Amino acid sequence: MVALEHPLSANVREITFEVAAPAIEVAAPEEPTPPLSVNQIPFFVEAPPATFEVTKTDSLTAWSYKLPAVTDEDEDDIVEVTYNLGNSTHFVNFDASDRSLDIADLSDPLVSTGNFTITFTLDDSKDKQSYSLILIVNPLPEPDTPLEEEASTTNSTSAETNSTIDESATPSNNQTSSSIKSA
Repeated sequence: MVALEHPLSANVREITFEVAAPAIEVAAPEEPTPPLSVNQIPFFVEAPPATFEVTKTDSLTAWSYKLPAVTDEDEDDIVEVTYNLGNSTHFVNFDASDRSLDIADLSDPLVSTGNFTITFTLDDSKDKQSYSLILIVNPLPEPDTPLEEEASTTNSTSAETNSTIDESATPSNNQTSSSIKSA
């Protein structure tokens, strides 16, 4: 048998490839990564009331309210309490050192009647929380006046007039009222 060689077989060379995966080294961190710190919002220990209702007086009468204590669960935070008295600044005072809100004298003519919004803001330099309350100042009630009029009948030569007291008139503002009807 004769072996035939292919004319191109003399040019064939054997090539060998060796593939090696590169070595990857993963180093463990020396210290664990601390968890993210989330700031806690400051707040009043007890929620202040949403409204206060006071009534003007005719004699020296003071009114005050002390806001509840303020806390922040982040022990290193310092909380500042700021306030906005709105349009009640001419008669309402706030002392931030002891968190007290007051009116020195409800009989003072400078004390206005109406509804006044007062806003307190708790600020720990990272977050703020605001609380609003409404101060309602009612007017001085009208004094009760005793009914001194009596029903009377007057005779005259030109006409006769009968006056009677009608006590069924509707009182306003829960106060007694009466009117006189002439017949």
